[in-house]
Amino acid sequence: MTDDDSTPFMRGSRGKAHRVRGNHWLAIILLAAVAVTAFFWSRREYRTQHVLRFRAGDIKGHRYELAEVLRTAAAQHGMQLQLSPSGGARQDLDDVAAGKVDLALISGDLRDDVSGVRQVANLTSEALHLFAKQELIDLGITSLKGKRIATGGPESGTSHLALRVLEFVGLQPGRDFENVAATPTEWWARIETDQPDAIFMLSPLPFRSGDELIRTGFKTCVSRC
Repeated sequence: MTDDDSTPFMRGSRGKAHRVRGNHWLAIILLAAVAVTAFFWSRREYRTQHVLRFRAGDIKGHRYELAEVLRTAAAQHGMQLQLSPSGGARQDLDDVAAGKVDLALISGDLRDDVSGVRQVANLTSEALHLFAKQELIDLGITSLKGKRIATGGPESGTSHLALRVLEFVGLQPGRDFENVAATPTEWWARIETDQPDAIFMLSPLPFRSGDELIRTGFKTCVSRC
């Protein structure tokens, strides 16, 4: 008997069989899709989150602002950066070497005798800024003799570089000027009542703390210094 001779009942039976087989394969495909979705969902829910202890100097510094941006970006890739402020780059470098923290953003030209620490990347270039009162700017950097100069925290990269610059022009702390060895957070807390005559800061441009110093009456020492 040919296909043309088949009865309506037989044609209906074959159609039903095709539909059953089609539904069977559709069920298999849907089941596979659900299984794949569940697999990747479980990986997303239960994947290991890496936690790293992170330092970036004083909370008022530019590096700390940059570290907050990095922390946000890292969180989007399953990495948690536990960011905490510190006294400065030299302290952070020593703490990385001692295993107290896992990574740090520090200024360059600090020291090369620290073992077990590797530089991963150079993220930006920082300039050493000198802010001073207007009458001192007009006279040049030698006018800082006998003045109170905030060179940064004693464990900071800012202090390391500022003292080298002052030594280059013949100014020694204690002998030629009063060294206000305080972090930006510390001297900002008392800037209205105990304002230094000049302030060193290490940061690329622009930076928020520099703008705030300008608004309080300080000027930047650039060409005349």
